[in-house]
Amino acid sequence: MELRDYIAALRRHWRAGAGTLLVCVLAAVAVVLVAPRSWSATAQVFVSGSSAQGASNPQFVAQRVKSYPDVADSATVLAPAARDLDLGLSVHQLRAAVSAVNPADTSQINIVATSDDPDDAAAIANAVAERFTSAVEELEKPAKGDSPVNLTVTNPATAPGSPTTPQVVPTLALGLVVGLFLGLAIAIVRSRVDPTVHDEAGIRDAWGPDAGLTVLGTPGGARAGSLSGRPAATLARRLDLLGDERPAAVLVLSPAPGERAAAAAFAGELTGELTGRGVPLDVAVAEPQAALSTWRRAAAEGHRVVLVVPAGRVVAADLGEIRTLLDEVGATVLAVVLTSAPGRGRTAAPVSTPSAGAGAARVPAPRPGQPPLPAGRR
Repeated sequence: MELRDYIAALRRHWRAGAGTLLVCVLAAVAVVLVAPRSWSATAQVFVSGSSAQGASNPQFVAQRVKSYPDVADSATVLAPAARDLDLGLSVHQLRAAVSAVNPADTSQINIVATSDDPDDAAAIANAVAERFTSAVEELEKPAKGDSPVNLTVTNPATAPGSPTTPQVVPTLALGLVVGLFLGLAIAIVRSRVDPTVHDEAGIRDAWGPDAGLTVLGTPGGARAGSLSGRPAATLARRLDLLGDERPAAVLVLSPAPGERAAAAAFAGELTGELTGRGVPLDVAVAEPQAALSTWRRAAAEGHRVVLVVPAGRVVAADLGEIRTLLDEVGATVLAVVLTSAPGRGRTAAPVSTPSAGAGAARVPAPRPGQPPLPAGRR
């Protein structure tokens, strides 16, 4: 699919895409509102070397500090820290709430504590940091002499001002992005499985290879010129130009039986245009289900057909079927008119049967003993 195909799919099925986007955004909002909140606090511990046994060498400290994060969540540190906190936390619970990292190329240990209360998070981080410093110095201390490293809590943890989870902005942004992609995917899938005709390309695909087919109308926001923007006026002008070669009558119908209102509306518009031009031509609304013999008689009497296709309301198979019918009886199609789908405040123009007047929209009276013409209004 090309970019214009994606745009067309979104334009046709924008409601499905917009609905999907709304659902995803609302789901993200629900996660933000319902998900339990947690706070994280960080205490920073700086590691330096002492003068004992040449431990002031930076390389010595850099090598030793990499192993210290594992000490932070050991029972040696956490058990006394749990007693100091007096929060009723076991060593296992405290281990789940604490983590320690050594930032790359630094002599620093960051001890992070997470809790459902910001003050508890800060208290846990500070208690573990204090026990951590003494535990590491004690572990590094040789049998005789001082510890080769000194650990200092340089930045005690403070109660965080905002929760760590859920993250409001990232969660909402994720819901928006997921909604956009899912909405586009749903619109594309619906466009692929949609059997109805929406544009000129769809009409020509359903109609089959026929270079002589005339398609009028550009629904869906496509820009039209001042001469081609009104299909009824365009068709009336072309019929006027035919002069004596114009057909005996024009039968207007929609390939979908349920879209007779659209055919009637266009027939009314065409009648008005013909009347304004003084073109004495009958315009009638026809039904596609009329008997085959009736269609043959209409074609033999010089009636020509105009098909009205409301965008998204006519199945491609019905359009192909009506072509088979018209080819069978030898009827000529003047044009296929692509209109916007009805139901947006537009009503079908009445197609009356006046007693006289050029361009009257009526059904030619049948001859004695012959079946009626296809579906004119009576």
